[in-house]
Amino acid sequence: MTNLFQSIRWRLQAWHTLLLVVVLSGFGAVSYLFLRNNLYNEVEEELQRGLSALASGVKSEKPGGEIRLSEPALLLRVPRDQEQRFAPDNEHSFYFAVWIDGQIARKSSSPLAEDLPVPQWKSGTDRITVRTRGKLREHIAFSSGRANKLFGELKSPSAGKGTRPGELPRAIVLVGCSLENVDSELRKLGSLLAVSGVVIFAMGTSIGWLFSGQAINSIGTISDAAKEIAAGDSSLRIDLQDTDSELGELASVLNESFDRLRDSQARQAQFTADASHELRTPAFVVLSQAQLALRNKELSEENREAFQVCESAAVQMKELIESLLVLARQDSGAQSEVRETCQLDKIAGEAVDLLQPLASKKGVTVRTELKPVEVTGDPSLLRQVVANLVNNAIEYIKPSDEVRISVDQDSESSVVLTVADNGPGISPENLPRLFDRFYRADQSRSGQNGHTGLGLAICKVIVEAHQGEISVSSELGNGATFSVNLPA
Repeated sequence: MTNLFQSIRWRLQAWHTLLLVVVLSGFGAVSYLFLRNNLYNEVEEELQRGLSALASGVKSEKPGGEIRLSEPALLLRVPRDQEQRFAPDNEHSFYFAVWIDGQIARKSSSPLAEDLPVPQWKSGTDRITVRTRGKLREHIAFSSGRANKLFGELKSPSAGKGTRPGELPRAIVLVGCSLENVDSELRKLGSLLAVSGVVIFAMGTSIGWLFSGQAINSIGTISDAAKEIAAGDSSLRIDLQDTDSELGELASVLNESFDRLRDSQARQAQFTADASHELRTPAFVVLSQAQLALRNKELSEENREAFQVCESAAVQMKELIESLLVLARQDSGAQSEVRETCQLDKIAGEAVDLLQPLASKKGVTVRTELKPVEVTGDPSLLRQVVANLVNNAIEYIKPSDEVRISVDQDSESSVVLTVADNGPGISPENLPRLFDRFYRADQSRSGQNGHTGLGLAICKVIVEAHQGEISVSSELGNGATFSVNLPA
């Protein structure tokens, strides 16, 4: 099974998620900064307008008279369009203050106007400065004694204390407001952008996962079909609805390849079957003639040995041809038409009885533990499986060793046939190829005693034709165990 983090779907989703995070983060940051700047700029403009309006409203209460701070000589006229701005209940909390020659002359009734520090004097005409105190933002205008557009109406034509004729007193006008509302709006905006980003991210990743899954499902369909075809179902083909996509083209190419592969296998199986059929008659003739010649008692010893060699070779050829015919039938998909309920324990017992003389001749002990179990299949083919496995065990172990055959119910849905021996075992490098055709773990025994290298391969195709599995486990010096699992 493919690791999730190594799958194509996961990689597509990772790139999609990364892109989504970058886009959402960038959009959220740009939106937040843009709106933040707009809010602060709006506050700055409001403060500037209020400052201009108040500075132009500073007047002498007695035109032509002196301005004295000890008496109510200073009149601050708040324009009507600014009255609401400086109302104590205004949600934006604007406030103001006016200083004349460093002493407070007027201030707003807002609590924020309490304990206002006197701004540090800035020389120059129409000088405006800004300052920030915690959450307070303030704009300040200074008048150094000359007529100007902000303080043009504040005049003192006669000389007075601290002034000369035609000059203005040193006046400072401050307008400020609290930034709490702005910060609160920014916090709400940040929360809204964060929640919206999370929701869009969740929806985007979910939709991306679904869309990538639809694309990957086509690959999974191709992979599953290829696995079943590789397992032996050569008639299966890849079925994709979206045939116009790249994956559809790939499926079409694979289907064409599978068709050619199936045709090639069919031709190979047909050739094997035809060749085997053609060879059966010559092999039978050679075997018959050799056996007939050996019945002649007047045959010389030299000729007898030659005919015995011919007979042995003919017997081996006959067994090879029969094995090839079995494999050819299985390769062509021609299953045995015999399907009946049979006792696997009885079939195993019959096979053991047939091979008992061979075991006795070699001095091998055969032990059985056959519990009654039923399977559905071809009894003759199942008997051949047991015979091949037992014969293989007898041939490859030493005298005085033993072979153990057992049949048991493995579960409610399967039964198991086990053939084990205590012989020399099989080396690990030979185990993966043990069921390959014409493969022999002991190469030195190639062609001896009628062995063709097809016995285990035949067992495998017969077991798989019965929807079963065959496996082997072995260690050098500890024997080998062959297990056949069949549906109950």
